[in-house]
Amino acid sequence: MLEAEKKALAQLCQALHSLGQLAGSEGNVSLRAATGEIVLTPSGRHKGSLTPRDMMVVTPEGALLEGTGKVTKEFPMHQMLYQARPEVGCIVHSHPVYGCAYAIMGRKIPQDYLLQTKLMVGKIGLAGYAPAGSQALVEAIRPYAGECNLILLQNHGVVVCGKNPEDTLCRCETAENIAHSCLLAELMGKTTTISE
Repeated sequence: MLEAEKKALAQLCQALHSLGQLAGSEGNVSLRAATGEIVLTPSGRHKGSLTPRDMMVVTPEGALLEGTGKVTKEFPMHQMLYQARPEVGCIVHSHPVYGCAYAIMGRKIPQDYLLQTKLMVGKIGLAGYAPAGSQALVEAIRPYAGECNLILLQNHGVVVCGKNPEDTLCRCETAENIAHSCLLAELMGKTTTISE
């Protein structure tokens, strides 16, 4: 079932892996089908090696419909974000280097350094630390779920929401490039901002 969605998810994982945003078995990625089912990556598998047949299909409530392996413990986070954002069709949770640097510092990626941040990424949130897969993590993210396309998870990683796989990939890649540029500017000791 949902062969096109499985293929799209596998292609997205391969692209994210090639960009260095999904390392090894880290992270989890999901796609919401038009019929409501959620296609997602299996837990503990190398994301860059996944094929369409490796993908899992679950109901919006999390019941397994198809696939073998273990559903990620982060599924409640994906579930909550889909419930909060009817327009979201794809979610990436990853640990990109420069985004994680800001998450470790407990700071949002600056939104007033580069023009493309607001235009291409959108509003950014910063959720406080909570253990991976916990209800506390879901609750830490919830205040930002309704309007943030990028949520940094303190001392953990990032979550990116998009309309579809391509939109989400663009946001992931752009956000990481912005984080890289911002960190370099701060290390060089001088930054300028864009006024409102």
